[in-house]
Amino acid sequence: MSCERSHVSLALCCVSLSPDGGRPSRTGLGPPVHRLIMTDKKAHRRHNHVLAATNSKTNIDLLCILIYFPPMRPSLGKSSVTVLRSIAGLTQEQLAALVDCSRMSIQAIESAKLQLSRSMAEKISLNTGVCMQWLLANKYRVPPVCAKDPEWPYTREAFKMTRAEISNPRVNPQDVEVIHSMLAAAFAQLYNAAIQAYRTDKITYFYYLLRVFLKEELETRWADARELPMSGNVTEIAARARELLEKARRQKLRSKSRMD
Repeated sequence: MSCERSHVSLALCCVSLSPDGGRPSRTGLGPPVHRLIMTDKKAHRRHNHVLAATNSKTNIDLLCILIYFPPMRPSLGKSSVTVLRSIAGLTQEQLAALVDCSRMSIQAIESAKLQLSRSMAEKISLNTGVCMQWLLANKYRVPPVCAKDPEWPYTREAFKMTRAEISNPRVNPQDVEVIHSMLAAAFAQLYNAAIQAYRTDKITYFYYLLRVFLKEELETRWADARELPMSGNVTEIAARARELLEKARRQKLRSKSRMD
């Protein structure tokens, strides 16, 4: 009698031969069994059965152990961001692309490993149209509402309308005036902060914060095209900026007309 045992991958096989042509002998491994061992106990009971193959000269004892590794389950953690993605029909990658962050950050927020910051909630609200306060409250069982009007329920249509508004080329002359108004308000705010910093002997720190904002937040997204004069004359810079914005508006208007 001979017995050979070989381990191949996740299977163990044993073959027992009976030379006398009589009743096959056992190898000491117990009854011939084919077991499918799974992490799911119910599946284990369901698939546990006995297979035997015999003839006049040969007895084959087959013992196979197959280990089943189930696919990684999605996070069961709930969050307002998860609900938002479900309504908007977004994957984690797509939402991350909208708010300019990594997919891992979105995943960490949804699994409660990372707290949703106010700045991130503001980005998500701006790009999806959902209410920022609803996001921060994280009461995911409460239906979300729209950012523009908390009385309106947030739906996929609201998301699509928000994306369409963001993608609008804005070729109306009033759109350019809005840009000038926003920059004028920002200019006044910068001057106000500089005055306060100077009065409290923190003007050096103000310079530092301004450099960080310009380089890390603005220049990484929109590089300096060197189209404005390198001058300390604010009036001259503003006049040139108006010319460039109007030129860009006319180019966009022509492009839109060709597409229509």
